Amino acid sequence: MELNKRNAANETPATAEQSAAKETGTNLRLDPTVREDQILQVAIKHFASRGVLASSMKAIAEDAGITRALLYHYFPGKESLAAAVTRREARIVLATLSEQGIDDAEAIRETVEAYFARVAGAPGHNPDMPNTPEAFISWLIESSGMTVNERTRVVLTGWMCMVDYFAQYVAQGEHNNRRSMRTDEAIDICIGAVTSMTSGF
Repeated sequence: MELNKRNAANETPATAEQSAAKETGTNLRLDPTVREDQILQVAIKHFASRGVLASSMKAIAEDAGITRALLYHYFPGKESLAAAVTRREARIVLATLSEQGIDDAEAIRETVEAYFARVAGAPGHNPDMPNTPEAFISWLIESSGMTVNERTRVVLTGWMCMVDYFAQYVAQGEHNNRRSMRTDEAIDICIGAVTSMTSGF
């Protein structure tokens, strides 16, 4: 398997696709972006049904109709594949409250701003929106219609606990007229943290 990993790492996407076609007896070559998306879709299903640790790269490759060498070309190990899945799932979940057509960073900002407003009891907030981290993430996931794997849920809930801390701190500071941090500054910190925790957007 180590040899497969090394060989895959040295191939270009086109060469890797050609090798896979020879090994599987097919002539199907996909654009690298399309192939990566296909692999992620298969991995999402495996991770959601079996969990990340119980899922195997071999089974994911088989279900994707590719060789393990090609899978390792795109993702050097299960950790990098799991990180890519978490990044994709988190992006979709966190953009649930936003309007269509805006970029991911703006969508995440809108979600964090909405939570800050909910914690502060600002007028006009969505009354159905939970104001605790675990409930908020569960509500977002349910609203998105996605089935996310446990790793993604843990990462998002951990991040949301941090968001909640900052939202509570800012709300209490405004109530007591003792502010040491602006709301937009706290929101920027939260957005920077989710970018790091999900390996970037």
